[in-house]
Amino acid sequence: MFVMAGRMVGHSFVHGGPFLSGLSPAVVHVLFGGSPETPTVTPEDCPDLDIHETIRLLEGESELSDKDKTSVQELAYAWDLPGLTGNNRRWLFEKMLIHAVIGRVTRQIKQFRRGLKETPMWTLLTKRPDTVAQLFPQERAVDCNPAMQHITWPHEDDDDEDDDYSLDTICRISGYLSHFIENDMCTELEILPMCY
Repeated sequence: MFVMAGRMVGHSFVHGGPFLSGLSPAVVHVLFGGSPETPTVTPEDCPDLDIHETIRLLEGESELSDKDKTSVQELAYAWDLPGLTGNNRRWLFEKMLIHAVIGRVTRQIKQFRRGLKETPMWTLLTKRPDTVAQLFPQERAVDCNPAMQHITWPHEDDDDEDDDYSLDTICRISGYLSHFIENDMCTELEILPMCY
């Protein structure tokens, strides 16, 4: 499945389609041949919210409750890492974070790379590393605007008999949504799920 995703992203870029934003910089680093041990990984890069919260418990120097220690120990043991001690807290935080962001998806990264290699984009991306940031822009760098979303709004002349709502209601709701998208800030748009 990830081989196909790599092909799709490569072909999308070749044909002027949307880019793949929001990938962790650490994943992009490993995708293009970097060592899994060297990228800078932050807790925000962790896609699983439960694991993210457990790993964040290790940040800082505050004393952990027994419940928090148990959560950390269970996760560490599940990933074949040593238990939490007074001396290994920072080390364990870093190892768990790298495993959560990179280690758990290494196979998928390799498959995605294989799919990209099957497109003409791989040569460009490896010979011109400056193009990587264009194909995989960081979420903060993506310009949020209504045109980017490719939304087709219903019009009064649309005649679709399968709708559960009247055309007047659909147009009114669409108008509210259009007004929201056109007038609210990008940070508020990021919380909306992307449905295609």
